[in-house]
Amino acid sequence: MYWSASHCRYDCRYHIVWITKYRRCALSPAIRERLDKLLKGICQELHLRVIAIGMEEDHVHLYVTIPPVQPVPYVVKILKGRTAKIIRKEFAKELNPYYWKPLGFSPWLVH
Repeated sequence: MYWSASHCRYDCRYHIVWITKYRRCALSPAIRERLDKLLKGICQELHLRVIAIGMEEDHVHLYVTIPPVQPVPYVVKILKGRTAKIIRKEFAKELNPYYWKPLGFSPWLVH
């Protein structure tokens, strides 16, 4: 399906994968559920269309359509930064065994 902008039609789909730091199995079902809601909310805010979201204990898959006016690195930075900050605050006790540094530390890597 093609989407329309003011002067173009596009279908720019990206498969973005995050892994946890050191590939640790830190994403519990509660964290995955919260992460799903966060990702959908941020994507809606950035005018992205989510095609699919998938998660395992050590990684996240996001298949999304990004408009051509938004740089992909910017979108990835916003998604990673916001989710890491919120997840670290809300699940600090659960993540402490895996990531013992302060909240400014991001538990995500991108491949």
